Amino acid sequence: MNEQIVNALKDIKEKCGEDIFNDIRRFKGAICDILPGSDREVIRIRKRLIDTVELGAYNRLKLAAAKNEIRTGCLRLVTVLCDEGIDAVVAQDVIQSFAALFTTEEIFIQQPAPKPSRKEQSQQFTDPRDGKVYRIVKIGDQVWMAENLNFDCPGSKCYDNDPKNAEQYGRLYDWETANKVCPPGWHLPDYDEWQTLVDFAGGNEVAGKKLKAKKGWNKNGNGTDKFGFSALPGGYSDGSFDYVGDYGYWWSASECDSDNAYYRMMDYYFYFSYGGNFSKYDLCSVRCIQD
Repeated sequence: MNEQIVNALKDIKEKCGEDIFNDIRRFKGAICDILPGSDREVIRIRKRLIDTVELGAYNRLKLAAAKNEIRTGCLRLVTVLCDEGIDAVVAQDVIQSFAALFTTEEIFIQQPAPKPSRKEQSQQFTDPRDGKVYRIVKIGDQVWMAENLNFDCPGSKCYDNDPKNAEQYGRLYDWETANKVCPPGWHLPDYDEWQTLVDFAGGNEVAGKKLKAKKGWNKNGNGTDKFGFSALPGGYSDGSFDYVGDYGYWWSASECDSDNAYYRMMDYYFYFSYGGNFSKYDLCSVRCIQD
């Protein structure tokens, strides 16, 4: 968060009261009073604030705050500002600054993804069951979802029962659910399909580095994401939740025996990607592969 912007807005609010934000002309004048001088950075910040107010961002944010939906309101506003041509980083700074006037909790806002091109739209899949959009990627002769599945159904949980974790890492599923949770046209990959992917990425010893996402792994454990698979460490659960950020475990459709099934794993420390087996009652991530 840009401290200069936050302090300026708080100063404006203290000197002029909240209502000043509803008067664009007075607000412009107040900004110029609070951020005087000819310094290039000051001018840049002042212009961004004025541009944002002219888009009516403050009134929309205040409405969202009044409904106790400040996070949702901020997320929408960042996208609105970007659509209006304001740089994404600028939009993030300004909206976080407005939010600071209404809440003591720091608001974390994800930078919105740019609007997809036609080519990128062809590399997406919309789950008809809930409308969620997943990136997809072709790797060798296989087509994979490039995100962990996040379909809410019985037999699944969010890590730590926190929906925010599911937004980033997807949900965790028991094995029986995992086998039937993929949307139409997709399925849970079996052990051989996972191995085909890993072999294409260089084999068990090095595939993890190339398949892991460029960010989202703890302790400098990020990968190169060479093929766009973007593996993320959703952890797992055997009754308690463990290892989110450190380890990723993905179910395969292949059984080890009547009680256990195979998974594929990657971790923050090594470059490898190996298989193992868990109880079918444990909860792991799901990546779907196209039929």
